[in-house]
This record gives sequence, C-alpha cells and structure tokens, in this order.
Amino acid sequence: MRNTGLALLICVFIAIFCPVLPAADLNQGFLSLPWGTRAGDIQDLTLVGEKGPVSYYQNSNQELTILDKAIPPPIYGFFDNRLFAVYTRVETQIQYDRVYAYLTGKYGPARTTLRVEPHQTTETWKTGDVKIKLKRNQENWSMKLAFYYMPLTAELNEVENEAYAESQRRLFPVEKDRRPLAVPFLKW
Repeated sequence: MRNTGLALLICVFIAIFCPVLPAADLNQGFLSLPWGTRAGDIQDLTLVGEKGPVSYYQNSNQELTILDKAIPPPIYGFFDNRLFAVYTRVETQIQYDRVYAYLTGKYGPARTTLRVEPHQTTETWKTGDVKIKLKRNQENWSMKLAFYYMPLTAELNEVENEAYAESQRRLFPVEKDRRPLAVPFLKW
C-alpha cells in the first residue's frame, strides 16, 4: 500500500511539473548554448556586425529547420561578450502560422503589439527569464523569431539609456545633480 501511495505521488508530481520542464530548458539557454556564454567559447562563429556594445555572430555550419524546411542560420547577439539573444528569419507564412500556434499552445496567448510605422506586428510570450518575439512586417512580409534572455537584455537597456541620457545632456546643459537657475519664460 505504501508503494502504491508513493507511485501515485510521483505520477501526480510528473503530471504537474512535466509541462514546465521544457520551458526550463529555454531558460537555461538556446539549444545547447547557455545564456551568458562568451562568444570565444563557441566554435565556428563569424562576426557579422556590431552596434554599440552588441556584437552579432552567425554559425553558417549550423542548420535549423521549421516544418522540415531549412531556415537561415540564426544570428547570435552578444552584449558585453555574453550571449543574450538569438534571431532567425521565418521564411514562409505557413511556418509563421505553425510557430505562432506552437508558441501559443506552449506558453498561452501572445501579447500583440501593432505598429503603424514600420507596419509591424509583434507577438510576445514570456517564460521565466526569456522573452520570445515573433515579428511580421506587413509591407515586405519579412518575418523574424527572436529569443531574449531578459537579465542581460535589462543590462543592455540600462547601458543604452545611459548613453542616450549622456547625448541629451549636450542639448540641455544642466548638470545631472544640480538644479538649474529658474528664469521666467513669460511674464503676465
């Protein structure tokens, strides 16, 4: 009787927590690459671009598929030489629809953002520390799937916000910790 109770408890535990386990893998990294991995620690990466503190790499020896159709190799984003994002193009509307259905089935309804310019729809899901975005541009029908590791993305956003604030100080010559002299703009 005791073994039956233990077996039942294990079955209940598996039934409750098994749906969460695949999400835990994505929270650890993308495919076999842990988030935060240094670019130099990954073989066969080629630098394809840089923008500020972010560098983008691609492994052209890597092939991924969606619905048994090859897609372009993913682009890996590194902030401060640590993996924080993965981007890949979605080639067809059928692939897009299947990816959307899969993500909705796995993570629930997406948060949808519509932008008039640049005519873009973004579907967003969140699982643990990872944000997933599926984007479609209605003008040129380009589609992209992206994964972001939010702890490093938050660090990047903070660095970019500080750089933006620094650039704005040139326009407004008020020092950060000082209160400017009040000068009346209009007198009535």
